[in-house]
Amino acid sequence: MASKASSKVRSFLPVLAAVCLALSAASVAQHPNSPNQDTAPPRPHGPQPSATLSICAETCGSTFHIDQVHALTMIVNWRNAAGKHTQQIKFLLPKGETYQIMETKFEGNGPQSSVLPVAGTWIQAKELTGRWTVQVYLDGQLVTQSGFIFHRN
Repeated sequence: MASKASSKVRSFLPVLAAVCLALSAASVAQHPNSPNQDTAPPRPHGPQPSATLSICAETCGSTFHIDQVHALTMIVNWRNAAGKHTQQIKFLLPKGETYQIMETKFEGNGPQSSVLPVAGTWIQAKELTGRWTVQVYLDGQLVTQSGFIFHRN
């Protein structure tokens, strides 16, 4: 009797394993942090969000003297951005490495500002001169990018 029951359990195990594997795969595919899923909310039909980026110290521009700048302010002016969003500003060093990422939650159109400290930071201490790249993301998708130059003389 024990061998008959044992035989039934053994014949049922492959079916059980297949069901567990299928359920596990379905669970991973529906998980919001799954790498196969787009984590950004779906975009509404109509005009896509867009932005302009201004880089400012005492004045806005694209070239700044590294020893004369206390901080740079990034002003991102959003259009067609109805609803709640996450903005990320990514600063890339002249050689392409990420220096810093700033994240801001906002709702609707209009300007959003973020400040990159310069005075007393690694930027001045290590004289990180050259052309920097600034990338602006909305809900994880690159929307615009620009650049600026830190120079010494």
